[in-house]
Amino acid sequence: AAARMQAGLPVSLPNAMPAAMAATMAQTMGTPMQPQMTPMQPARQVAELEIMVLVGQHESARAQGDALLQEATAALLRSLGVALDQSNSTWRSVDGKVGPVASPESTVFRAALSAAASAVVPAGSIAPAPMSNDELEELVHHREQARAQRNFPFADKLRQCLRMQGVKLDDAGDSYTLPDGTQGKYPSGSAAAVEMVTAEAPTDEEIINTIAQRENSRKQRDFANADALRTYLRSRGVNLDDRERVWSTSDGRKGSFDGEPMATSYDDDLEPSI
Repeated sequence: AAARMQAGLPVSLPNAMPAAMAATMAQTMGTPMQPQMTPMQPARQVAELEIMVLVGQHESARAQGDALLQEATAALLRSLGVALDQSNSTWRSVDGKVGPVASPESTVFRAALSAAASAVVPAGSIAPAPMSNDELEELVHHREQARAQRNFPFADKLRQCLRMQGVKLDDAGDSYTLPDGTQGKYPSGSAAAVEMVTAEAPTDEEIINTIAQRENSRKQRDFANADALRTYLRSRGVNLDDRERVWSTSDGRKGSFDGEPMATSYDDDLEPSI
C-alpha cells in the first residue's frame, strides 16, 4: 500500500491496515478515546512508515467525517507512542520521530511518506516519486514555516525529504537550488521570523513529553535530534539541567525529568530553593 501511495496510485487507506494493527485497535477501542491523551510507551519498535499510514487514515477519516475511524486511529497511534499536534500539523513519537499531519494527497504528506518508505524497503527498489518544481517549492515553504515556529525536528525531516528529491538548501544565503538548476530564495522574511518568533509557553505536559522524547533520542545515541529538542525547549523558555535532571521555565515553573512536580515560588522576596 505504501509503495502504491508513493507511486501516486490509488489506495484505500482503511484497507491498508495490517492485521496486527487492527488487533491492537480492537483492544484499544474498549477504553474512551481522547485525542489529547498522553501517548503510551509502545511494547515494540514502531516503523515510521506504519505511523505515516495511520496518520493518513486519520486525516482521511477526518475529511470524510468518519468520527469513529478518526478516533480509532488516534487511539491506535497513542498506543504506539505517537501524539498528534493539530496546532502545528505534526506528529511526534516517544522515540523522537516526527512527521506531518496532513491530507494524504498533500505534497508534504507524500514527501514524508516517500522518505518513510525508502527506510524500510531494499535499497534502490523504490525510488522517490519525482515532484514538480511547484511541489518542491511548497516543501521549502513548509520547512520555513516549521523553522519559524521553532519546530526544528520537523524542519529537519523536511530537509531530508528535499535532499531525497535532489534539492540543495543554502540556509546561510536563504536560497535553494532545484534538481533542474532553478534557483530561488526562501519566503520573504523567513530568516527574520526564525530569529524573532516567540512561542506560547508550553504546558507541563508538553515539557515532560518533549523531555521524554529527548531522553529516548539520547539512549539511541541520536544526539542530533536530542540537541534539536533541547534547542526547541530553550526557544520556548525551558531550561534543562542534565546533571540534576530537572527543568525550569522562564515563568517560574520547575519539575524533574521523570515528571515529578517541584515546589515553585513566585515571590521575589523568598530565597530560591537549591
